[in-house]
Amino acid sequence: MEIRPYFITKSLVPENQESPIRFLLSQKITPIPYFYRCNHFTYPSLLSHLYYLTIGGLVQYPSYLLKSMQSKSFVITLECAGNQRGEFTPKVFGEQWKDGAICMTSL
Repeated sequence: MEIRPYFITKSLVPENQESPIRFLLSQKITPIPYFYRCNHFTYPSLLSHLYYLTIGGLVQYPSYLLKSMQSKSFVITLECAGNQRGEFTPKVFGEQWKDGAICMTSL
């Protein structure tokens, strides 16, 4: 039987879920499905046609502007500023995170 880690849900709207940190300590990079979710607002409705900058009007050739940049990869730690807030005495305002609002990622 395989043991599968699960998120610790703090709230669903907006979505705030801690990573199953105890299961991830042996991994250098946090798998994307287990990356913590820290939101202050609900998810926006995004429309794909808004991702382009249209160059139009009084131009000879109307077009779309897409910027291409070189990329570099780094292994970094991302941590919510409220990580371990649930350990404060006295309690402070905000989601009561334990220690699962931290992940290692490659950007």
